[in-house]
Amino acid sequence: MDFLATPEAQMILGMTILFTLMLWGGSNSKRRLTIASWASPDVIAKGTQVGIHQLRNPQVKSVCLVIGKFQLPSFERTPDWQRPFLNWGFSFFISLQILITKSPPAILVPTCNPLIEVVGKSGSGKTFSVINPMLLSAIKQGHPIVLYDAKADERGADGQTPFILTYAKSQGYDVKVFSPGRPFSCTINPLDFMRDCNDKAMASVIAKTFQENLRGNGDKKDGFFGPAGERLMTALLQYAKFTQEWAISTQNHKNATDLEKQMASGIAHYQTADLATAFKFLGLSDFPKRLATAKENSSPYLPYWVRQPFQQIISVKDAAPTSGGIIGQANDLLEELQQPHFLPSYTGKTNVNLMLGRKQLLVFQSDRQRRNVVNPLIAAIMTILVNLNFATKRDCPLILSIDEFPTLTLNEVPNWANELRSKGLVLILGYQEFNQLEKAYGRENSEIIRGPANHRFWFNPGTQKTAKELSDFLGQTETIVKNKSRSRNFGMNGGGSQSTSEQVMQLPLMSADEINSMIQGECIYIGTEYRETLTDPRDKKRKSRIRPWHLTKIPLPKSYFSLEKQCESLYDKKVYPWLCQQAQKRQYKSSINLNKSSRQTQSDDPTISLQAAMSFREDLANFFLPKVSQEESSNNPIPDLNDLF
Repeated sequence: MDFLATPEAQMILGMTILFTLMLWGGSNSKRRLTIASWASPDVIAKGTQVGIHQLRNPQVKSVCLVIGKFQLPSFERTPDWQRPFLNWGFSFFISLQILITKSPPAILVPTCNPLIEVVGKSGSGKTFSVINPMLLSAIKQGHPIVLYDAKADERGADGQTPFILTYAKSQGYDVKVFSPGRPFSCTINPLDFMRDCNDKAMASVIAKTFQENLRGNGDKKDGFFGPAGERLMTALLQYAKFTQEWAISTQNHKNATDLEKQMASGIAHYQTADLATAFKFLGLSDFPKRLATAKENSSPYLPYWVRQPFQQIISVKDAAPTSGGIIGQANDLLEELQQPHFLPSYTGKTNVNLMLGRKQLLVFQSDRQRRNVVNPLIAAIMTILVNLNFATKRDCPLILSIDEFPTLTLNEVPNWANELRSKGLVLILGYQEFNQLEKAYGRENSEIIRGPANHRFWFNPGTQKTAKELSDFLGQTETIVKNKSRSRNFGMNGGGSQSTSEQVMQLPLMSADEINSMIQGECIYIGTEYRETLTDPRDKKRKSRIRPWHLTKIPLPKSYFSLEKQCESLYDKKVYPWLCQQAQKRQYKSSINLNKSSRQTQSDDPTISLQAAMSFREDLANFFLPKVSQEESSNNPIPDLNDLF
């Protein structure tokens, strides 16, 4: 009896009662035709226990996020032998609360890898009720986060940034914002992802991603000039990367001329391995002929492996319409980015840690007015960044949150969703309805993206087609309709009889009309760990089936609302000025200073003139590829286009 009076014994007894209650809590109704139903309290309790276990024992391949207020108790001061009992006790009371109240204190989202789908029309509550709370949970756990904010205004407000970034900073996070054209943007140079000038594979990825985002997959692309322009851009990126490597070798070379040393010093000063330098090469007059001359003269400024990608444009140097068409395609990919306000965000040296570790947040902000220019750059960098972070084994997961997902063209997402689950990727994709996703990615890719989703939050989509697909996904339930009939006997004995017949009817678990009638904050949640084992009436086999929740309201604490307002206020007063100050210390000065000499700027001056930087890149392009004299020009016949393939 003394043992039964101890807390440990009471915990064991409590767990026994819990399992009994959960066993009784199962549905006893016998199905005849269907097995679809809503999650019962015992299903919710079991799924919550999985989440609690993952929070206690975090792993890269099984991440648990929380929506609402939920805190694991700390037993650091208790003896080791007591902790298992206390943990069981906590789990017991949580499950008992769910069984009694029919609802959890918070929604645990266990096994988030690889994908969480959040669908709902504008204003349905998907960001406020689900996406932001999950990001707060990730921050509390210290997970690195990459956040795409499609709604930010000129100050970075009006989207997710003020809330999420301010809260992350308050929790000790290293926060950076990549927002081209804005004064608080950090610098991410896409060419810094290349190992060296011979890294054609990475250069090709950058060029291809730009092409896909600038034109879109659905836009018509010229069968010859489109790919040729993309290949030319790949070559230009390699050439721009070469300038940095040439400068390093030249500065240490004894036989270098004074002019070469001067140019090498300028390259080191202005950090020329970037898109702006590639554009300056492309803008040279008679560019194909200059390349051909450098090749014929075996110029040290165009070494063998760097000039190989230029072979196609060199071969059509005397065919002005052909070479002009190829150059025009490449020019289309680069010209839009050559704007004074954009350049500081991607020229020079990257000042962001590209390998994201614990307590790091990197925000990518779009621009509503310049989306067709900004988003290709964001998509290219984000694609390369994610691939880089999963090229080696990670010791912590990476949360990639993309609300308004169809506004970006990330063709690697189908691969990420299907290949990076065990490596630690957690994708949170938000969009308004299925038509929007299919328009951006196509039907086949949309299905590939959505297929691996372990969790789905469905708010009111606002369209009948999407609502119908959601209703079909939930499946059919059944109801029994009883019909009574009475017959009378008019014979000698009189009397009559009464009979009752039953008819089993199948109904949608939730109809499309009901889904389209859901109010703000109301949603359907389908989670992979919220499942029930039952006997399928159709084949009499035992099966495990995921059970959806119908949440009329997400259980968010009152403190969540006040926290959002507090973070937004702090962002406007303190965080935004701090971001601008940090960016000014790192970047080129975005405003053009006509009074400043391009050759007198000191290397430690944080306000390097942008015009000086661009002027030097133009000088550099002419130095590497001098103008061809009339005597050197040849009148070679125009080659046959078939010879190019």
